[in-house]
Amino acid sequence: MLSALNDSQESFDELAKCIDLNLTSYNKDSLYEMALLSKDCVDDNWKRRPDMSRVVLRLSRILSSSREWEEL
Repeated sequence: MLSALNDSQESFDELAKCIDLNLTSYNKDSLYEMALLSKDCVDDNWKRRPDMSRVVLRLSRILSSSREWEEL
């Protein structure tokens, strides 16, 4: 599944199929960014995997944007 992720609506549609149907309200951008981060963390080439400081920064940005979305 993660290998199919790219910058297209089709890949997001595939990702959305994995979401619990009981989860009715979520930030689509944050979901997509989490999936991309997951994909990066399990890259076949360990040299392309983000180090933990980069992971923390990306997670912080995702959390921040999610909080902004919840306030709307």
